[in-house]
Amino acid sequence: LYHDMQYTSGRHHHGPRATSATQEAELRHQTRRLSHHPSIVLWDGVNEVVVSPDDPGSDVFASFVMTVVAQEDQSRAIWPSSP
Repeated sequence: LYHDMQYTSGRHHHGPRATSATQEAELRHQTRRLSHHPSIVLWDGVNEVVVSPDDPGSDVFASFVMTVVAQEDQSRAIWPSSP
């Protein structure tokens, strides 16, 4: 299994997304909570969005989500996006 993060697609969003301490705490909590589950083999940043740090619609995944997940669980791969 892989786990998609709780963010929506950036298709209708223009400009960088702000992140908050609450979002970071929730993401860290969920990563820690699920990281011990034996069925999780990799983390997936987002479903069906091309992730690029230069794309305002996907910047939150490239610069925030993947960074926080990598800090919390170094034992699994992080895939930027499912096909």
